Amino acid sequence: MNFSYRDDQLLVRDTVRDFVRSRIVPNADAWNEKGEFPLDLVPELAALGLTGLAVPHEYAGAELDVLTIAMVMEELGAGDGSVALTIAAHNSLCIGHLLVGASEEQKARWLPPLARGEYLGCWALTEPSSGSDAISAQSRARRDGDDYVLTGTKQFITNGSIAGFGVILVGAGERKLTAFGVPREIPGLRVGRREEKMGPRPVCSCTAPRHSPMRDCVSPTRRRRQSSTPLRQPRAPRIHLCRFSAGTATCRTSRSSGICGMCVSWRSARVRARSSGS
Repeated sequence: MNFSYRDDQLLVRDTVRDFVRSRIVPNADAWNEKGEFPLDLVPELAALGLTGLAVPHEYAGAELDVLTIAMVMEELGAGDGSVALTIAAHNSLCIGHLLVGASEEQKARWLPPLARGEYLGCWALTEPSSGSDAISAQSRARRDGDDYVLTGTKQFITNGSIAGFGVILVGAGERKLTAFGVPREIPGLRVGRREEKMGPRPVCSCTAPRHSPMRDCVSPTRRRRQSSTPLRQPRAPRIHLCRFSAGTATCRTSRSSGICGMCVSWRSARVRARSSGS
């Protein structure tokens, strides 16, 4: 049995590594200090196929295998954890859910713009009263003619404030969940404040205000994911997150000290807190 990487895998890895070293590493500290994800980087990531890693070619994706994607995530994590986590949420959570659960018509409609990087995606599960206990979600969907009306509040949604499309999970009866593909511009959807973090500050984790961000948010029936088991996610994202974390552990962001960017974020936050007297 041969455990060596294939030549095409090494080519992808080296291409991403060169991009990280030339484009991400020199700017990561500035992005972190500003606390905003560099949206102007998205077209460059898309040009390398990084916004549609597992998406089949027929939907404008790179159609990479699990191991190659893991190698990509490790290289991104080694450059900057914030960029890696943003791309991981877009690919593994949002797109990953569509790949295993969307109908063919939904895939043809939703995957190409996500894979081309026309906008980023998010996956909205966590709520103020439910996190790992996902089945306790209080958000609901009710049928209204040919539409569904979504009502509820989501919290700590990675990419929530910058995503152009989201997979939103809501309760669908006792111990059941269902999911809807929701574009950002849909009436009734409101984006709340961004969370200030001590870790990867450019990662846009969004928490809704006290009033509902989905108050009478009308979603056509065709946007509903047909299965009522939306937590059936591919196992690959777990592998990708592990490799991204391994890359972050060797982060090259802080070149002078070798401290990873997340540690620098924590120290900067502590300095700001002390200077403000809090």
